[in-house]
Formats: sequence, C-alpha cells, structure tokens
Amino acid sequence: CFKEEILRGIPVFDMFDECRKELELRNYGYDIIVHNKICYLLVQLIRIWREQGFDTDQAISSASEVDSIHSITDITAYIDAHAGESIRVEELADMCNMSYSYFAKNFKQYYGRSCKEYIEFIRVSKAEDMLLFTDFDLSYISQETGFSDCSHMIKSFKKKHSITPKKYR
Repeated sequence: CFKEEILRGIPVFDMFDECRKELELRNYGYDIIVHNKICYLLVQLIRIWREQGFDTDQAISSASEVDSIHSITDITAYIDAHAGESIRVEELADMCNMSYSYFAKNFKQYYGRSCKEYIEFIRVSKAEDMLLFTDFDLSYISQETGFSDCSHMIKSFKKKHSITPKKYR
C-alpha cells in the first residue's frame, strides 16, 4: 500500500521488532507499549494519506453507512425474535437511529423487500411451521405469529401460497 520511499521517515521495521520483543517477554505494561506503537504507526500512515489528498473525513462518513448496514441486519434478528409481537417500522427505524424514510430505503436495498413485507414473510414462515408441526387452531397460530387477527393471517398466507392455511396443513 505504501512505497518504501514514502515510509523512510517512519521506523516501521524497528517498531514491529519492538512490538515482537514486547509480546515475547510480556513484561509489565507490554500491552500498553504495543498499543502505543501501533497507534503511532497508524497516525503516521493516516498523515501520509492526508498529504496525498485522501479525505479521511469522507471515509468517516462512509463508515456510518457500514454501521447502518449492521443496524439493519441486527433489526432482522430482532424481527425474527419478536415476530409474535406488535412491530412498527417507525420503532425499528428509531432503534437504528434513522429516520423512517432512510431506514425504509436502506432496508429495501439490502433485502429486496420492504420492512413490512419482511415482517409478513417471517410471520407467514412461522405460521407454516406451526401448521405443519402442531395441532393448534388457526386463531391461536395467528396470535402467536403476530397477525392482528385470523383473517389477516389467512389473507397473507394465501398471497404467498395461493392456498388457505387449512389446505396447506
């Protein structure tokens, strides 16, 4: 990543050698010394980048985009765990510290469907499992999977499978 002539003023080899020695000896405070040397090296490399015109401030803002991806992927785990409860997309956006529209746009970009469609998909999938592996009635299954009522579950189920839950069972 860096040409040798650019790194001439920085004792990179010596720093790595000192870190290696500290890690081998493990004397008191070795971890602080190694951390300090790594931080020094990173700051020197960032200074070189900045001198070459790399905008580190822009890199920081794009890191927040990565954070938003992680927030949204964490939300899908939350949806899966809480599908039987009332879930509002506005609350999910708040959990990610995003506006509703920004959250909705990013969610659709990452998952190819809206958050509401994803929630419905998870609920129908859970209903499928309950239909196949339990003897619970439709009313109970609709409650446990988070549908507002049995008719809403039947409608969503038919939309996905083109048959009623009873026929599916």
